[in-house]
Amino acid sequence: MWTLTNTRYILAAASVLPALNAIGDPQPHSFRLVERFNLVPKPGFTFTPTPGLTSVADAGDLTTQSSDTGNCALIEYTSALPRAKLYSQWLTPPNDLLALQALTSPQWDPAQAVLISSNTPVPPPTAPGADPGNVTITSYAPKEVRLKAAAKTPAVLLYNDRTADDWRAWVDGKPAPLLRCNYIMRGVFLPVGEHTVEFRFQPTVVPLYVTLLAFVVGILLAAWLIWTRFTANSAPKTAAPIGRGETPVEP
Repeated sequence: MWTLTNTRYILAAASVLPALNAIGDPQPHSFRLVERFNLVPKPGFTFTPTPGLTSVADAGDLTTQSSDTGNCALIEYTSALPRAKLYSQWLTPPNDLLALQALTSPQWDPAQAVLISSNTPVPPPTAPGADPGNVTITSYAPKEVRLKAAAKTPAVLLYNDRTADDWRAWVDGKPAPLLRCNYIMRGVFLPVGEHTVEFRFQPTVVPLYVTLLAFVVGILLAAWLIWTRFTANSAPKTAAPIGRGETPVEP
């Protein structure tokens, strides 16, 4: 999961490093210690001497202090996939169940091939195993990502971030089919050559229109109720006819 989700850095106790390197990763010793540190009170902060109590309310009262013997560590996972990567080889399992099985199969190497969902079709690979080229991220924002790719062969660009129905893809300024890669990630097919790729999050406006319509209907209904109540209260009242022999009663 750390490989597929591009999880490269982990904050943990330094003592877990040997256990991480023994979890059975396809590439042994994939975890390395980057820096050790301790968590200490921020400058100017003092502990209260009350036995059994501490004046540290939350993590905001603490900071890090580098130390060669620190209890905590920044650990790098060197087998994580890049955030963006080109592939010259891909597979299209017939359904999602088989795709999930392939994700955990020892026979599948996520660094060499990418899985494409059957509901986002793509042409078959023409040069499996060939150097696909390279890709770099040129601009990043939560709802818009831009990349520059140089594809040496027809390739699939895998962008390791979760896909959704409202994500759209553009290649060289033109809309392109968004691929669902490795079950939940985004991707796009690229022909040979240099390309500018954009992923944009553009929610459909239908829910917005429905919400606005509901507000308008609510306002109109409230206005109608107020108007009917006002007209009913302001209508002149007519006295009931007095029968013969009856005495009128003051209202």
